[in-house]
Amino acid sequence: MEKETSKILSIGLLINPIAGMGGKYALKGTDGVETLEIALKMGATPITPERTKNFLLKLVESGSEKFLFLTPPEPMGKQIFDDFPQISSMVIDITLNDPTNASDTIKVVSAFCKQKVDLILFVGGDGTSSDVLNGLTKQIPVIGIPSGVKTFGEVFSHNIEETISIIEEFIIEPTTHEVDILDLDEDEYRKGNLTIKVEGRVLVPNYPEYFQQTKSPSLYTPDNEDTNRRMTDYLIEKIFNTERNQPIIIGPGSTFKNLKLSFGNNHSLLGVDVYFHDKLVLKDATEDQIYNYCFIENLNFSPILIVTPIGGQGYIFGRGNHQLSPRILKKLLKESIWIVATKNKLKNIQGEVLRVDTRNEYVDTYLSGYTKVITDRDEYMMIKIIH
Repeated sequence: MEKETSKILSIGLLINPIAGMGGKYALKGTDGVETLEIALKMGATPITPERTKNFLLKLVESGSEKFLFLTPPEPMGKQIFDDFPQISSMVIDITLNDPTNASDTIKVVSAFCKQKVDLILFVGGDGTSSDVLNGLTKQIPVIGIPSGVKTFGEVFSHNIEETISIIEEFIIEPTTHEVDILDLDEDEYRKGNLTIKVEGRVLVPNYPEYFQQTKSPSLYTPDNEDTNRRMTDYLIEKIFNTERNQPIIIGPGSTFKNLKLSFGNNHSLLGVDVYFHDKLVLKDATEDQIYNYCFIENLNFSPILIVTPIGGQGYIFGRGNHQLSPRILKKLLKESIWIVATKNKLKNIQGEVLRVDTRNEYVDTYLSGYTKVITDRDEYMMIKIIH
């Protein structure tokens, strides 16, 4: 028999309005004024308000009467709740910078703590999670709705639906445990160096099945190295022998270091590169560049996309490769998406399933289901993709 409760859960909800804006533009994040200015000049627009709106729409569908939200002024929350009068909400009295920055997140979280909310919900990425950590003055549990370019930490739910599952479970049984807050140096990330550091620890609701696992690095072992070499040789043969007249899009990840080196030294390890007729044509490409080259300039050639899941987490789209957008994925045949991972990598992925979170329900559904994953030369495994 399910437990019932009449308790009203107070939730502090904040939006980082600039989080995730650099993803489509290969900027590896939007931390810092200079990077934000570059993103805006390239045409970037906020994505977190829409993500938050979709969360609240789903919450209304499931029943929002059990929650009272506290939120900061526009652009960090109030403007979204204006569209949802059926949800109980209060705006905290606080002055924000224009444009907002890390200090605003810290101030807002500190204000939530003074109000003694039961739960803090933020919409952003790893950088936002670090700011939330710095604003905490009480042991209040936190949930991140993943919306940044970098979302490697365990503080993030898998998606909007599972965020709702967490808070609905939490209102009945408010148990918690600690997880690490992670962040990385964006400047080093842009240079192709993935240096993740632990900023501290926070409480999260103790429902780990709804939270993503921490990104795991690819471990070097002689066996893994041999397997990777065989897979690389196999992919090169497939590309050079049968796919030479198709653009080849290769996603980020150390799994593809040797594959990209086979085309030459000029490549991006943590970016998306595009090749045609054995030559690099786009290095660390933006979403617009990929779309224009593959679907406008070379309309008669159907591209091949080669990706690998994020270690530990299992995401193939929606984490760290926002350049591969829904409009690009809609254009690809499912059989033109080659997923590559060693058996060891697949074994260590949370739930041993792959995940997509493109923020487009049609695309997520289209990509879901069982698919072949290349695990070695002429070897495949059937793995389920979920969203």
